[in-house]
Amino acid sequence: MKPLIVICYCSVSNNKYITELKSSKVSHSTTKYKREVWQCNKKFENGKKGNKCSTPHLFERAIKEAFIKAFNLLCQKKNSVLNNCKDFITILNNTKELDEKIMVQETEVKVLINIARNLVEENATTALDQEDYKNRYAKIEKKFKEEQDKLDELLKERERKRVQKNSIKLFMKAYKEMPEILKEWSLEVWITIIDHAIVYSDGKMKFIFKSGDEIKV
Repeated sequence: MKPLIVICYCSVSNNKYITELKSSKVSHSTTKYKREVWQCNKKFENGKKGNKCSTPHLFERAIKEAFIKAFNLLCQKKNSVLNNCKDFITILNNTKELDEKIMVQETEVKVLINIARNLVEENATTALDQEDYKNRYAKIEKKFKEEQDKLDELLKERERKRVQKNSIKLFMKAYKEMPEILKEWSLEVWITIIDHAIVYSDGKMKFIFKSGDEIKV
């Protein structure tokens, strides 16, 4: 049997944290009734602090059945899902404003690099007060780090959009070829279209698809 590749998270009622459901436990390991059980990996650790995680154990079969149900519900609006993906890709493609911010920020960083270089050259050729020199350089260095951090965040945002756009394109291509109704568990379908899932205290699960659609069952 192929292993269940799952990216699930538990959401406790007070919403103070989200912990990853990733560790599978085998119940009745010494008997013939061997079943895979999934639980929050901090379920009992939190219990020691008087704040035991309230999400339940889940058998692997239950996760698979819930996914099949969610997938079939998603397929009831297949055309709408694909159209929404197209619209989202159009939005992600529009990076003009972000590109302009990056250009401005890159210029700011280059200016600070030149200022620092000039100061170093001045110190090498002129008898500057060393305490004053160190203070000036420290200020420039601090400002450079701040502006570089801003640039890094902008670049990460652009890369995030690129990755998300490609992910949606792959989702659309695969989703078009998938059956209208999923009758049995498919690891391939799971890997292709699921981003992650959230497990709630009442045992229900919300599946977040790579299209951005969310279905709770």
